Amino acid sequence: MKTILHNKFVLIILLLTFSTCNVNDAFVDGYREDPNLPTDAPAEKVFIAAQTAQIVYHEGYGSRIANMWTQHFVGTENQYENIYGYGVTTQDFLSIWFDPYVRVLANLRIVQEKAAASGKENLVAIAKISEAMTIGTTAALFGDIPYEEAAQAEEGNQQPVFDNQIQVYESVIAKLDEAIQSLEGAPDLPEGVDAFTLEGDAEEWIAVAYTLKARFHMHLSNQDASQLDLAFSAAQNGIMVNDGSADLLIPHGTVSGENVNLWSAFKSDRGWMTGENSYALELLNNRNNTKTDESARSAFFYDPDDDFLPNSVDGAYQPDSPFPLATYTENMLIIAEVEARRDNDQQALNALNAVRQYNENTYGGNYDDLTLADFLVGGEYESTTILQEVLDEAYLTYISRLEAFNLIRRVDYPLAPVEGSEIPQRFLYSEQEANANPNTPSPLPGLFEATAVNQ
Repeated sequence: MKTILHNKFVLIILLLTFSTCNVNDAFVDGYREDPNLPTDAPAEKVFIAAQTAQIVYHEGYGSRIANMWTQHFVGTENQYENIYGYGVTTQDFLSIWFDPYVRVLANLRIVQEKAAASGKENLVAIAKISEAMTIGTTAALFGDIPYEEAAQAEEGNQQPVFDNQIQVYESVIAKLDEAIQSLEGAPDLPEGVDAFTLEGDAEEWIAVAYTLKARFHMHLSNQDASQLDLAFSAAQNGIMVNDGSADLLIPHGTVSGENVNLWSAFKSDRGWMTGENSYALELLNNRNNTKTDESARSAFFYDPDDDFLPNSVDGAYQPDSPFPLATYTENMLIIAEVEARRDNDQQALNALNAVRQYNENTYGGNYDDLTLADFLVGGEYESTTILQEVLDEAYLTYISRLEAFNLIRRVDYPLAPVEGSEIPQRFLYSEQEANANPNTPSPLPGLFEATAVNQ
């Protein structure tokens, strides 16, 4: 596989990217101890490198493509106008394909090997959770991907097989189970080892692992309805701290070109996206009634004083705004959706109302508890269903995130295509991969061909 390079080059590549994507001083302190022998770096420093790469993957270019296709944002200029209208080629996805393997997985495998050799099972486990999060996301976006044979260039395998998408999900869920078992009762990581907001807290990482399990079981639920029960069970042990303090977030700073929020940096450098005329902004504006006032949340994401561009002044896209990876609200919305699909309407509303309370505490505005009567004739929500209200809330909760693209495909969310008659169903494999690896699916699947879990 062309993108799975020999491990000894991985950290050198990352050193070249630190100036534009590091998050805080912990990402680089002491890292350049011996750049000529990168694989001799301690496991802790390699883990920081992997986390740095995860920032680029989860928060960068791919999330902007996803959020144009989910119509959270409208591409207005240059290639972003083309991307918004589905005018993409395989070349547009080269870096998105490269990052999870070369910059994330290869480094995480080094971390696990080194940490296991020195008895640091807590670091091994958290690296496994990080691996599952990134590889599960990659499978969601691309479909069949290399996993079991990925990152084995050192063993001479440059052409790994592509595993079935559903098998990849099963593998990363098993990886999460391994991590949970290892972390139970384990000590936290030492200070400075985990640069994300959990700072190595073992119990909080366990909760993240359960929320990720719930997420991936939901991804599988179109193919196997029993996955809903598995998702619900996992979410019961997921992120349950209702003030967001146990959310897995990427922290940011205010040093331009070094540690700022990547969406903020993109707006500052280019600004080729707006919320104006987006479905998400329209939905926010149309949800206001006697029980709900979304105006504050709308302004938090879309600046009303700047043509509804991403709010980088006092909203979600300030230079030091954190970026979400796994959250309490996602966990509760999974519970709410499963309960709604089970026709347990009151339980679904209980979980949804917990999210609404979070919204009020976080954004301001008004989010009164919804009742069953609200969905009957004469109620504020008589024109919709409890399930649809849960899905609408999830759609808005995932603004900026890759998970938004996974949601709309999984539930066939009612978006009108920007061009033509179909919504994109996947990211495209790069031609470089196809040319270098004969195991790449052939013919290459098209943009509108659903992945296995969404067929």
